[in-house]
Amino acid sequence: MRYVLLSLLIVAGSLTSVQMATNKRLAESVKSPVLAVCLALLVGSASLTIVLLSGWLGRGQISQAPRAPWWAWLGGLYVAYSVTVEVANAMQNGLGPLAGLIVASSLASAMVIDHFGWLGMRQESINGWKITGAILLVIGASLMQIRTR
Repeated sequence: MRYVLLSLLIVAGSLTSVQMATNKRLAESVKSPVLAVCLALLVGSASLTIVLLSGWLGRGQISQAPRAPWWAWLGGLYVAYSVTVEVANAMQNGLGPLAGLIVASSLASAMVIDHFGWLGMRQESINGWKITGAILLVIGASLMQIRTR
């Protein structure tokens, strides 16, 4: 099951660029990145509702939702913000530089969250290898910003 989940994660990562491109096209059609993201999230919500009702990944226990900490409810806000900012940037820039910056900034924040064990994550110290990897990603993201034309 571990390898199935890792494979699905690779597909999800690959779809990030596809998502940016499709949302950019939708934003061009409706003349608003915010409206495009709203419409895209409606489609996503409908899809998730179908998966939930199918029971494929479990139906969960909605009655336990109030037990979640207040900050756990902010995930939807982060998604809306992130996707809207991605769409606005995709309308001005290529996907390569955006993906590089997203990966680099995501890795940096993940390292800090893991280091301190914030947000209920298992604590995992930052080490030299992780810092080197993050620096290389930032260099790669910076190189993606160079325009060759």
